[in-house]
Amino acid sequence: MRNTERYIPEGYELAWNDENLGIQVYYKEGAVIGGLCFVGKAVNPTWHYRFKSAEQRMAEVTKTFKDVSDRLERKNQAKASKAVALANHGVVVGDVFRCSWGYDQTNIDYYEVIAVTGKSATICRIGCISEETGFLQGNSVPQLGAFIGKPKKKLIQKRSVDSEAYLTMNSYSTAFKMQPVAVIENKPIFESSHWTAYA
Repeated sequence: MRNTERYIPEGYELAWNDENLGIQVYYKEGAVIGGLCFVGKAVNPTWHYRFKSAEQRMAEVTKTFKDVSDRLERKNQAKASKAVALANHGVVVGDVFRCSWGYDQTNIDYYEVIAVTGKSATICRIGCISEETGFLQGNSVPQLGAFIGKPKKKLIQKRSVDSEAYLTMNSYSTAFKMQPVAVIENKPIFESSHWTAYA
């Protein structure tokens, strides 16, 4: 059975307890200058040292607080950046998402956005115009408005402000927003995608 309780050796007493950063530091005084530190909910200590002096111990404590604080700041900044990205995802009705998936072959599915509500997009699979370029392989482009099956609602996701929006279709495939290479007579033109099939 896994141990879920922290072990504090005899002679160690709590010296620092920062609930915001989740840091607990225990000191041992006397002939041995000891230090024991836990971060977060970890059962095992982040460090457990004997020091030559109290100053050396304090330097280790200061370094730990700085490292954890910097890590938390980076995490908060990334979270804030992602929130901004999702708030400005840029997905609109008419956008096309491309999903490439398959094992031993490359399947290409296209989806057209038919509605956008907040951070969600209602999409429907669409057909494609496909051309064979060789044995069991070819290129395809999406065919706007050629709907297949029933619409489905998906959460719009972005990794960063500058990244392209994407939709998680299932456990093994993701659909990424396509950018048209040109617009002719208000009709977007997309780059072709290569597909392969089983022999």
